[in-house]
Amino acid sequence: MYKRLFGGVVLWAIVMIVSTALLRHPAFLQYLFFLRIPLLIGGLLVALPILANTVIKSLLQNLFVLHNRFEFALVTIATLFTGMGVASVTNTLLIDGAARFNLPMPEWVNSLRGYQWIFAIILGLSTLIITIYISIPEIKELPSRRRAATEILLGISSGGLLTALFFKLGHLFTNFLEGFAAFKQLLVFLVLLLPEPARSGYLQPDTENLTAGHLSAIGFLAAVMVIYLPLFFYGMWLYKPGVIPTWAKPGFRLFDWLTQSRRRLFEVPALFYLLTIFLLLVLLFGGLTFLLDFFRVPLLIVLIAISFAAYWLFNVNHYYELISPPLSGFSTNSFVEILHHRFQRWQETYAKDHSDHPRTLVVICPAGGGIQAAGWTARVLTGLYEHPKLGKPFIDAIGLISSVSGGSIGSMYFLDALANGMPSAPLNRMSSTQSPNAIVRRATVDGLDAIGWGLAYPDLWRVIGLPFLAHQKLDRGVALEADWTREFSDPANPPTLASWSRSIEAGEIPIPVFNATIVEDGSRLTISPLPFQTKEMQAKRQFKDFRTLYRNFDLPITTAARLSATFPYVSPICRNFPSVPHANFHVADGGYFDNFGVFTAIQWLNQLVLPNSAAGENSLNIDRVLLIEIRSFPEPSDPEASKLAVKHRKPKEWWQARRGEENIDKPGWKMTILGPLLTLFNVRNYTQAARNEVDVAVLKKLWNKVEIQHHVIEFPQLEDLSAPPLSWKLSEKQKADIDKAWGKVLQDSKFAALVTAWNSK
Repeated sequence: MYKRLFGGVVLWAIVMIVSTALLRHPAFLQYLFFLRIPLLIGGLLVALPILANTVIKSLLQNLFVLHNRFEFALVTIATLFTGMGVASVTNTLLIDGAARFNLPMPEWVNSLRGYQWIFAIILGLSTLIITIYISIPEIKELPSRRRAATEILLGISSGGLLTALFFKLGHLFTNFLEGFAAFKQLLVFLVLLLPEPARSGYLQPDTENLTAGHLSAIGFLAAVMVIYLPLFFYGMWLYKPGVIPTWAKPGFRLFDWLTQSRRRLFEVPALFYLLTIFLLLVLLFGGLTFLLDFFRVPLLIVLIAISFAAYWLFNVNHYYELISPPLSGFSTNSFVEILHHRFQRWQETYAKDHSDHPRTLVVICPAGGGIQAAGWTARVLTGLYEHPKLGKPFIDAIGLISSVSGGSIGSMYFLDALANGMPSAPLNRMSSTQSPNAIVRRATVDGLDAIGWGLAYPDLWRVIGLPFLAHQKLDRGVALEADWTREFSDPANPPTLASWSRSIEAGEIPIPVFNATIVEDGSRLTISPLPFQTKEMQAKRQFKDFRTLYRNFDLPITTAARLSATFPYVSPICRNFPSVPHANFHVADGGYFDNFGVFTAIQWLNQLVLPNSAAGENSLNIDRVLLIEIRSFPEPSDPEASKLAVKHRKPKEWWQARRGEENIDKPGWKMTILGPLLTLFNVRNYTQAARNEVDVAVLKKLWNKVEIQHHVIEFPQLEDLSAPPLSWKLSEKQKADIDKAWGKVLQDSKFAALVTAWNSK
């Protein structure tokens, strides 16, 4: 008690001393206020890399993972340019702000001129250091450490040289503007539109010429645009090539041909785009505060008003595109007919070796969890395919894959391989494009770069009040879809719901359903090549079904997966385009309703399948159902996991655990302010998992004549497990963890029980 009292007294004493010192220097406080934008962005530039490697590792750490000199060069350019942007805005606010806000200019300001480079390097040091530190394990894949060090050094040095070149270009632009009378007159004309007192700080005293600081800032902005605009068109070529002007396509085709074999090598890293956003914000918001602070108008209110007005006037929204008419017809067969044909095909193919095998329906439920779930789902499905006691017969017994969020991505690539003739030969005789390892690689391909481009261009323009510059149907979600499409077996002819319905009809793939959530009423949305809603279900309004709502439309499989995996803020919540009467809904991540995919599977079994399993001429005669959950994160309540968690605690946490005081250092303000939100977020998976357990038990009791088994394939705890990311990028270590985890699952008794269940007579 006395320690806390003493600590409180010391804290308030420090607050009083600092406050008194600041109040004795009011000009310093005023400058702190006017410099709030560059101080904020500069602080972010310094602190974000540190936070990404400590407090928010699961969200941001992989953003700083780079792989080659090209990426290091681009990040170096963006880091130094952002630092220079902060320095440039600070310089303008200090020098021209003195006249505008009638403040004494600090004596040390003039002595800092010419040292902006040093200022920029200091601001960018933490980004470069943390990036090198995090990326070293990735670059160690090169033949030697010397080669890895050379790769980093070449990237950073070439990035520094290019930054100097672009900065010199900015000086040339500034000199050009000083001699370009017409442009200067236009700028002066715009300044003269302001009331006379508000012109101070923009124009030189007793003249009608712009100050040197503003001319320099405009020249710097021009140099930034030399980098920013070409990368916009580069992204358009990658993610929306149909809207590239005809005259520009030959150049992009040439670049595409030159880089086709190593396209991933030349992708711009997401960190570059994030730093570019910081740079644009410091220039834009710094300029706006210089204008608005004179009138005592808060920047935040103006930004909200402009953004709201732009969204309202231009009817801004995020869309996903429906295909009309469908590129190929949908299958008209019912679930019972599809399953009956699948069972018949299974008997014809495997009856010789499995003559006394019970008629078994396998249902797979891959859970959500970002790219970790995508990789783990792909690894598990391909692992089941490769297993000597499961293999192709087991895969061909799968009737339904009910996936959610990241699990939908892993399922998508596995089904794509099946639909394109994934062979049943041993792994060493498989084609490289359809092998299990290739499927896992596709599911774990970095998607942050596409998201970064979407954020830095169309989505940023929408937010800052320039939505008319962005293509209506292009955003970070569409860019992410385009990135996924490039990983298909046949990217030129990507699959749709209709094309997969034909594959289902032919028995090539099981029935997939991508689970999503409707924002307007919180209901579940099932997206599948087959309609999941009967007329009775439709009348009860239990859920919404894509094929029922949009019966005359088709949908790309990547769009279906993206809607299921609309991870909060990473991918935007969107609605259908074109509009459909009484069916215009915004779609969010399926994990909001059920992050495990089990609810849809149970409803499908209970209402559409098992009622037709009894003996009869048209019955399915199902003897056994294996309901298998794929969970992509370790179970924290597992005793082994708890031991490992204690083993890897920091000394303070370990000592508190020994004393039974694990939660002693939880800050009260965190629980007071964020407690309800944290509870809402953390309780979701537990309530869903508990509900699913109850539902499975009820299903078993209701259909007790059919043997129903529930198995869970869970990502196990590993001693050196890297924290799984909640974004669309995995490090090489995290990819290796997925393979290592599968190896551990193969030795687990729970998995052995599944193998035994499948092979039992």
